[in-house]
Amino acid sequence: MRLIQLSDIHLKADPAAEVRGSNPEQRFRAALRALGNERFDYLLLCGDVSDDGSSRSYQRIIEGCDALGVEWGWIPGNHDDPAEMVRHRPLLQEVRLGQWRLFGLDSWVEGWDGGEVGAEQLAALESRVEASDGPYLIALHHPPIEPPTRWMGSIDLRDKGDFWACIDRLSLPPAAVLSGHIHTPVAQQRGAAQVLTSPGCVDQFDAHQDEFTIDATLLPGYLVVTLDEQTLREWQVVRFPLE
Repeated sequence: MRLIQLSDIHLKADPAAEVRGSNPEQRFRAALRALGNERFDYLLLCGDVSDDGSSRSYQRIIEGCDALGVEWGWIPGNHDDPAEMVRHRPLLQEVRLGQWRLFGLDSWVEGWDGGEVGAEQLAALESRVEASDGPYLIALHHPPIEPPTRWMGSIDLRDKGDFWACIDRLSLPPAAVLSGHIHTPVAQQRGAAQVLTSPGCVDQFDAHQDEFTIDATLLPGYLVVTLDEQTLREWQVVRFPLE
């Protein structure tokens, strides 16, 4: 079983519009070309699918992903409009992938770039996990980790302590927690769970700088997660060309 996570596409209503000097439409099309050469079972869009929450941007995302001919789902990020997303396609809550389950959480908070899952979603997650069987993954846009650089602390997941308290109560922890938001790949082990973040599709943040910095030397990318029957076998960052 192979899952691909594509995060932080930041598509705009106007295909010619730019985000921080990059054209997200061009990069999304390049991602689709690269994904067309991959063999995989599920595509996860891990938030900030749109930069402006526009209907036109979501329509183009759906058209592009549907053309790949594989099952896919999305969760919102801080730049998205979850209500507009739902008008086009339901948000990912739970999907079965062979022996695996993937649970999606909504960490969007109106008017803020940081995130929060909230007690209601955590209670629902706990119930769904305990009622299921077999291994599983959790996806949310904001990583439930200590930010890799100081400036990211102002936009992180503010209830990550509650998130991990919920995970610690579960009889079986997730094999991995998949996130985006920080536009850079990070892997952190938290107990039995591997926390993985993916590169950005639109641009890459420099996690080694104290102030917000774009690393223009890096190509966009996505995360490939390979699952055995019961374990996460491996994960890999794939960078793709723009032409």
